[in-house]
Amino acid sequence: MAISGYAQVGYDPTQRTLDDEIPTMGVGEFYRHAGRTYQYVRFNNGAGNVASVAGRAAYWRDSSAFEVTMDKTDNEAGAAVAAGCAGIFLGVVTDLRYTLIQTGGTRATVRLNGAGAAGNKVHAPAADTDGTLTTVTFAGAAGEAIPAPIVGIQAAAADASNDAEVYLMIA
Repeated sequence: MAISGYAQVGYDPTQRTLDDEIPTMGVGEFYRHAGRTYQYVRFNNGAGNVASVAGRAAYWRDSSAFEVTMDKTDNEAGAAVAAGCAGIFLGVVTDLRYTLIQTGGTRATVRLNGAGAAGNKVHAPAADTDGTLTTVTFAGAAGEAIPAPIVGIQAAAADASNDAEVYLMIA
């Protein structure tokens, strides 16, 4: 049954990592579970052979084919462009296999470029930082100068590893 154009999944995608050799869901389709949204995509390690890691950013390698990478240099928007975040990886995925990435709702661990604070904007970096998103305050010149689409809102300051809870707003 679809709600608002999103199919429901009967299990919690965060409790298992899909690593499908052949598609088992509609590639590019969005799914909803417990107030969170996910998209089924194909993973590509990219030219830099960068493996996926849970809680790290997935960048569009080829959005028309629903193919993502964690290699920022292979981002279709360009490595130096603050755009192109497709979602957040739920776990390690084998190169050229299919998986779900989280695109909306609360995600407990998202890797950021610093500690930040609750209420900060989270967006794709304008530098080659594989899997890491940028956090910046809404107030002031820095927050107003960001050209990138907002990926989410930081819920709390990050831990010592710069992992923070983020409310994702990609889709």
